[in-house]
Amino acid sequence: MNIKANMRVDFDSIKNTSTVATGWVEIEGIFKFPVSVRKWFDDKSGKEMMFVSYPQRKDGDRYSGVVYPHDREVRNEIDRVVLEVTKEKLFAESVPDVNIDDVRITPLNQKTGSVVQKLGIASVKMYGMTVNGIVIKEGRKGRFVQMPQYQTQGQYRDTVYGVTAAIQRKIEERVLLEYDRIIRAQEEVNMQEMQETKNNQEIEQTDEYRRQVSAIYDYENRNNIPENDRMTKWYDEMNAAVAKPWYKENDTDRVPISESTIAARYAEISGEQQTAGNTQAIQEEQKKDEENEKKTVNAVITFTVAESSEFHSMGTYIDNISTVEEAIEKFNQIDPARLHGIPAIGINYHVEGTDSIEDEQADIVMGKIIDVPSLNAYPDMRDNETVKAAIEKLIEAYPESLVLSPTEDDVMQTLELAGVAADRKRLDGIYSGTEDREEYIQYLKILREDYAKNDTDEIKMSYLDKAITYVGQIRKPKTSQDENKGIDGAEDAAEIQEDEEPMYSSADVITLMPNFFAEKNRDGVRFTIKNTKLNIDNPIIVGKYIRAQCFTVENGNDKVFARFQNELNGMEHMRTGPLLIRQQIVMQVFKDGVPQPPYLYASYKSDNVTEAIEHYNECKGWWTDLTGQTTAEIFQRAKTKENKQNVKQNKPGL
Repeated sequence: MNIKANMRVDFDSIKNTSTVATGWVEIEGIFKFPVSVRKWFDDKSGKEMMFVSYPQRKDGDRYSGVVYPHDREVRNEIDRVVLEVTKEKLFAESVPDVNIDDVRITPLNQKTGSVVQKLGIASVKMYGMTVNGIVIKEGRKGRFVQMPQYQTQGQYRDTVYGVTAAIQRKIEERVLLEYDRIIRAQEEVNMQEMQETKNNQEIEQTDEYRRQVSAIYDYENRNNIPENDRMTKWYDEMNAAVAKPWYKENDTDRVPISESTIAARYAEISGEQQTAGNTQAIQEEQKKDEENEKKTVNAVITFTVAESSEFHSMGTYIDNISTVEEAIEKFNQIDPARLHGIPAIGINYHVEGTDSIEDEQADIVMGKIIDVPSLNAYPDMRDNETVKAAIEKLIEAYPESLVLSPTEDDVMQTLELAGVAADRKRLDGIYSGTEDREEYIQYLKILREDYAKNDTDEIKMSYLDKAITYVGQIRKPKTSQDENKGIDGAEDAAEIQEDEEPMYSSADVITLMPNFFAEKNRDGVRFTIKNTKLNIDNPIIVGKYIRAQCFTVENGNDKVFARFQNELNGMEHMRTGPLLIRQQIVMQVFKDGVPQPPYLYASYKSDNVTEAIEHYNECKGWWTDLTGQTTAEIFQRAKTKENKQNVKQNKPGL
């Protein structure tokens, strides 16, 4: 019998009442009912014991059972499942005091093109043991802690970790707390130094003062004035000339610099340059400098290939590749047998005349995904024509890859910040391909022209520009019909494809899903699931409806679990309140058997049967698309299971 229990422990109530946990029991995916776990003291053993309490109602002075198992074996099995789940919850949620003696943090200032950035390395001392190599990272959704890992059979596993998820969180919280303390201390020192520098330099904000300082700086440079006699210097952080706090610093008469000393020095050098020629030359030089600043920078675009997009230092890393075609060739030559992670093709953006440490690098192709929106973090690189052409060539070279779009939430938020009344339904249509993307972009561009005419806030203008870019990156996801469109023998090809090696291994899927779930990236989830091998369970059928079906992708103790659930079952609903019918597809990742936060791939709620049937068909459509099954195949799978059971029981097949 398939029995599932979902229990919740309330530690506050445990102290004051006999109730340990409350929750629900589900039988065969057909119906469910509430239960509670209560405690009592056993005088014989001298221990607290637990038992399962079933729903009751009061009838006069007596209580009678509403739902209870009349079969002893069924009751024993329900009790066993409920108590096991409760004990797991008690253990997982009761966090002991974790005595951490010391945490040492080494902040890192490493900028890479990877989506995930390393922030620091930590060492933790606890219980007489030292754990080194704990990595603090930051991804799209924030910071996290990665315990030391080792590699086995192409997979990474934690060398050391907390026994439960709650204990692990305690360790991670302490590490991040110490990291925050170190960073805050550094920021305070930096702010103090910047403030002292600013105060000492007496940087005035008037245009006239800045012009005088700039003129003195040019004069001192042209005439090779000795350093000690100079009143100005170049300040990189401001990208401008500023006054020193002192000059003649090696002499006994150190001269403090103020606004009056700058004005006096400016008048002095102006007197030396009264000729019209000198004045004109200075003006021409200033004009040239301004024009040079406005010129487009000369950018050098090269490409990179890495065995591991997560850590470029692991495995082969090739940079300074001159053409995208050469990068594609080298990427295709990587031996899958020795991969250290998900391979990548990246783009490197170098500005002539700058140090290579200032280069921008971003991985674009990562495995079977082309992450175009990652370029939004590097606007200069994204808007470069060479980069745009390279992106199109990469998409053309890997037609089976998923080209990511910006998330719908990001587009909506950017439009709102731009002051645009965004239409979620229309945006949904652009993502699904039922609305014209170019027409919407044209609408936004016309709106931008209106902004420019009306002198709209520059911040809103910048967000509108960003929104136009985001919408331009939206790509309609491929469907199986698109993939087979115009291809002779598409059905035969689909049959052959089933025997081919899937694009993603189970380990790849389990690695990718947590990020996709966190980003609510349904396109990424769909593409990955459709290109891996699924273990699909037999469905539960009630009447003419699919009640439930599951699939898993497993790799040792790790797995991705997905379930289609439908409460529309063709039977009369017991109603104690308003009718509410749900359909949903829920997914969840389990790491070492520990469940991670669930993700709703699709979810519908209805308060009437007519609407529920529509939602059932929509949700079922998402499920059949994910699993590659037709509705007829799902029902046939259920019938095959039923026939096998009848054969075992020596009954004729129905």
